[in-house]
Amino acid sequence: MHEAPDGAAAPAVLSAPAYGLVISDLHMFPMTGFALLRRVRDDRRLRETLFVMMITKEHAHAFTAVRRAGVNACLVKPFMPADLRRTRAEVWPA
Repeated sequence: MHEAPDGAAAPAVLSAPAYGLVISDLHMFPMTGFALLRRVRDDRRLRETLFVMMITKEHAHAFTAVRRAGVNACLVKPFMPADLRRTRAEVWPA
């Protein structure tokens, strides 16, 4: 497991080893989670990577856009650890 300090650093982190799952916040600076999702989906090496977007109820209107862009699941903040485990299991059954 690795963590990028921000959205702009995430593509470099993702380019090193192969990752099976990205969990990203929609609102990051300087690159948003939506921009990161589009970048991952446009990269032929990363496009199959599972992607979970954390989103707030106030920004639920973005749910449709991130679904169209290819997100595998959305996790509404605030959430409990059990919600994260359930979402991970739904998109990436072990």
